[in-house]
Amino acid sequence: MRFFGGESTTLARVNEYFWKKDLIRIYKEIRNGMLGPDYSTKFSPWLAFGCLSPRFVHEEVKRYEKEKLANDSTYWVLFEMIWRDYFRFLTIKYGNFFQIGGPRKVESKWSQDRALFESWRDGCTGYPLIDANMKELSTTGFMSNRGRHVCPY
Repeated sequence: MRFFGGESTTLARVNEYFWKKDLIRIYKEIRNGMLGPDYSTKFSPWLAFGCLSPRFVHEEVKRYEKEKLANDSTYWVLFEMIWRDYFRFLTIKYGNFFQIGGPRKVESKWSQDRALFESWRDGCTGYPLIDANMKELSTTGFMSNRGRHVCPY
């Protein structure tokens, strides 16, 4: 999937995911997929750049629930939007918490092996699942939610 900026592209993706393909109906079941455009909303880039607001997504979910169906999947889309906002506000409060020790500055010992880091970054660890996710990130700038869970350094 290629991402293009702007409001019209954003609204087209929301329309496609919610209304045309009706994928929100099964979001909870498919959200941990790793490849392809349809297992998750893929709203992240547009949310990050302000082309899409959490409020608009909330309103569309509520409209979907009123017009079609309210289920665990619609709940999870909203829950994950709240989770995203929680972390956004956490970074405002603590600053960059993507550092050794996190926002609470917990002492930990990280490997300083440059070659090990580079093999991870370049998707050359020898672990196909990690390598595929790191190569996707490098190539597209995107990594699935599940990929972010299995690829931390």
